[in-house]
Amino acid sequence: MTLQPRPMRLFAFLWIPISMVWVVMASSAAKADVRVTPRHLMILREGLDTVYGSYIFAVENSSDKPEHFKSPLMLPKEADDFSPQEGVEASDLSLAPGGGVIIEKDFAPGMQVVSVGFRVPARYGHGLLSLTAGLPIESFTLLVPRQSRIIATSPKLVLGDASNAPDPQYEPFITSAPLQPGDTLAIDVAGLPEGRTRTWVVGGGVAAMLLAMAGFLAWRTRPKISGDGASTVLIG
Repeated sequence: MTLQPRPMRLFAFLWIPISMVWVVMASSAAKADVRVTPRHLMILREGLDTVYGSYIFAVENSSDKPEHFKSPLMLPKEADDFSPQEGVEASDLSLAPGGGVIIEKDFAPGMQVVSVGFRVPARYGHGLLSLTAGLPIESFTLLVPRQSRIIATSPKLVLGDASNAPDPQYEPFITSAPLQPGDTLAIDVAGLPEGRTRTWVVGGGVAAMLLAMAGFLAWRTRPKISGDGASTVLIG
């Protein structure tokens, strides 16, 4: 069963108190009318030898007209696929020259939730998510379904409480400190369902061992001819 973000609850969770919004607008009006809010979410789901995820954040346009905005996304560098989910179209996403994904579009006035899905391959029940912040992130929350077997660990994440999750079906993990541009966040994901990789590896190892034993026995039991006998046959 695929778990999808719930827009209204996520919007409320990502929303900044209105007093804070006015302070930000007053202090940064001369700099830009569009910004990414400092709270970010990531939801993980398990798949066969795969980690599926959704990266969710909000974009605020404080002007009274659509504004163009371009920004890098903090997706795992191990991701082998990504797709738009909410608030963006496929044409709004592109690969960055040095790797990663860039969002670029015209945002309408107000606050809009953006969600981008990604897929990371796993091996032996483990997957690694390596993230690099491209913008200042005050709070990053990782959400793991409580009913799943996923175990997510990171030196920079601590277990949160119910107030850190927009939905009770998720267990929240939050960053212990804000992330600045260039900061890295590595998340190890364990407990994923395994495919046939381990079976093929074990079977290949057993086959190689049997082949080696067969070769050794064939060498030990090979027909032997003394030197003089061999000379008589080959030379005459």
